[in-house]
Amino acid sequence: MLVLDASALIALVAEEQGWQLVKKALQDEAIINTVNYSELLFYFERHNYNSIGITEHLLDAGLLIQSFSKKEAEISASLESFTKPYGLSLGDRACLASAINLNLKVLTADKIWTQIKYPDLQISLIR
Repeated sequence: MLVLDASALIALVAEEQGWQLVKKALQDEAIINTVNYSELLFYFERHNYNSIGITEHLLDAGLLIQSFSKKEAEISASLESFTKPYGLSLGDRACLASAINLNLKVLTADKIWTQIKYPDLQISLIR
């Protein structure tokens, strides 16, 4: 099981480079937190995608949507000093916090994330 960043799911839906890795991750079940799910829906709306249809397809494919917890909010805040040099957003830190909290690897399209030095944080790139 993996935690998915919104960028990974966008790559899947848009069939961008690396989308096959995201599809495989869904087959093994994958998690997105509600903060990153909101980012995904925002992207769909902005680009005129059928967000309801796509979401249903992703859920059927093995995507689990998990509430962003109080503990994850605290972890996300503590990541500021580790991520500030790389310009990561609140959504980025939320995704990383879920991965840390659940002790799971995160799958993303954001290459800059691999430069973050945080204990036990596992990041895989789709491209």
